[in-house]
Amino acid sequence: MIGWLGFFAPAGVPAPIVQRLSAEIGSVLRMPDVRERLVAQGLDVETNTPGEFARFVDSELKKWAGVVKTAGVRVD
Repeated sequence: MIGWLGFFAPAGVPAPIVQRLSAEIGSVLRMPDVRERLVAQGLDVETNTPGEFARFVDSELKKWAGVVKTAGVRVD
């Protein structure tokens, strides 16, 4: 299992705003000093498109839902 971090916006945010946020966040994450600080904390810095991230999150939800079901995990 690996942990990951991502940025989310509320449902219904217009696509141009999502694209702009993605571009700006990606720009910051590519800054050498920001990247160095994150790597120094043990993080691997990856960027992707909003669509790629949505597909990744969907795959994670499906994967872990299966694990929870198989393990019989319940909220008491």
